[in-house]
Amino acid sequence: MPEFLHDIPVCPDCRFFRGDLPCRPNKEHGYQCGDCPVYEPVTKRILLIKLGAIGDVIRTTPLLRRLRQEYPGCYITWLTLTPAILPQREVEEILK
Repeated sequence: MPEFLHDIPVCPDCRFFRGDLPCRPNKEHGYQCGDCPVYEPVTKRILLIKLGAIGDVIRTTPLLRRLRQEYPGCYITWLTLTPAILPQREVEEILK
């Protein structure tokens, strides 16, 4: 591994951390972990599983706002067979 990569601070507990990909704030604003002004540590992890009908998935999406109010800093993962209809900016990870 190149030596310069060891000097870059990484915050794997951040809500925006993606592991092997640059996070959204890095892509959009060029922020890096060490001095990132939007760093948010994950307080809870929530998994929503809604595999069924597309209508059920659509009716469940309003829960996202309530979950963000009840659990600030939570990391939401959604497991569904219809990922295209989910609000991409409201969910950290979408699994199919």
